[in-house]
Amino acid sequence: MKRILFALAVLLLLAGCTKEVKVALDKSEITLEKGTVAVLTAKLTPAKASGKTLTWVSSNPEVATVTPNGEEGIVLGVDAGTAEISVSCDDNTDKCVVTVVIPAKSITLNKESFILSVGASRKLTATIDPASSTDAIEWSSSDKTVATVADGTVTGVAVGSATITAKAGSAQASCVVSVHDVSADGAVDLGLSVFWASCNVGADKPEENGDLFAWGETEAKDHYYIDNYKWLDGASNTLTKYCKADGKKVLEPEDDAARTARGGNWRTPTVEEWRELKDNCDWTRAELNGIGGYKVSSKSSPDKWIFLPLAGYMLNKDYSNNVVGQYHGLYWSASLPDNSTIQPWSLHFTSYTDLIDLSCTTFDRRSTGASVRPVME
Repeated sequence: MKRILFALAVLLLLAGCTKEVKVALDKSEITLEKGTVAVLTAKLTPAKASGKTLTWVSSNPEVATVTPNGEEGIVLGVDAGTAEISVSCDDNTDKCVVTVVIPAKSITLNKESFILSVGASRKLTATIDPASSTDAIEWSSSDKTVATVADGTVTGVAVGSATITAKAGSAQASCVVSVHDVSADGAVDLGLSVFWASCNVGADKPEENGDLFAWGETEAKDHYYIDNYKWLDGASNTLTKYCKADGKKVLEPEDDAARTARGGNWRTPTVEEWRELKDNCDWTRAELNGIGGYKVSSKSSPDKWIFLPLAGYMLNKDYSNNVVGQYHGLYWSASLPDNSTIQPWSLHFTSYTDLIDLSCTTFDRRSTGASVRPVME
């Protein structure tokens, strides 16, 4: 009998020794930032199997590595991506999916503010630091009834102001968008002695350059130089109108590009009217629908304004700096100075200085192609 009991005990002991050992990780998936670590713990079943050899492996060491530490695996995030960390004991294995992320530290927008017309669109560009960040950019508008945004493209919906925000993780940046309903044919009352047109002669929108004209001419040309100027007698090299002989100092209606293009009472502003605009309005460097220039606002009614684009000018045979709409704004007045018949009064501004110059300068000779902004009484 004793022999039988002993044999049964031996059989039971052998059965316990051959029982399958199972391994399970405490997490099936984890997310960690690049350069940080996480600890995975393996649990063995039965518990008395503790101490058996475990094998830890990463499916993608370029994304995440694992360092064995007994029943623990120390996981290090190496670079953005996913990897599987597996632990094995005998023929049993368990896995954990590791996602390594790179958070955005900061985000910047290419504009802090800009102006849009109702119905117009403008693209904002967001830059994330670091560039390798895995955070997606989320765009939002503080007021979708004023402006909407989709993948950085902002569209003006109605008059008002809205803040466009780009968010990546915990980082965010904002841009204020002012939406206005600006009519191309409108006469804007800035509280001055004349009404100002909302766009240049030849333009359909306030931000468009429009056409260029030599002073006293009513047709746009491909080239602007002294030899093709209407009021010059090339043979004698003398001016034939608005000269010493006739004493005319202000453009007549038939020679006024604004009157010819717009009709009615529209005309080119005199130097006094330009000076009134310059001295009695607020001038703010701005962009309208992505075009640079100046927003000129009424001091008494700031919601009343016009936009003067950097429409360029043409001297001799080429546009100044060969780039229109980026560097210069040159606008004719209807007036000649008392001491010159060659250089009319004009308003000049640039993208690279804050000077708004109303003068008769050397490059503003009558044959130069410049912009015309109409006025009416």
